[in-house]
Amino acid sequence: MLGLGLATHTPVAGSPAIEVADVDGVKLAGLVLDAGPVKSPVLLRVGGKDSRENHRDNPIFLHDIFCRVGGPGAGAVDTCVEINSSQIVGDYP
Repeated sequence: MLGLGLATHTPVAGSPAIEVADVDGVKLAGLVLDAGPVKSPVLLRVGGKDSRENHRDNPIFLHDIFCRVGGPGAGAVDTCVEINSSQIVGDYP
């Protein structure tokens, strides 16, 4: 998923903004995850609690992911980013 111009994702019903399965080769970049009006457990979750896959040959990439709580409107979240998968490459400016 590539957000052009830092696309903003805001959950409105207390769910995560983005959930990624424990699979090879996922790429997320250029995103703002904005906490919504109903408290979410997490804004970005990569893999489930029981994730065990090895992504060494085709890792998951997270580039320029920004989390915001209390931006243009009131927002609530417990955790901004939860990473349960292995072999994750994260980068931001």
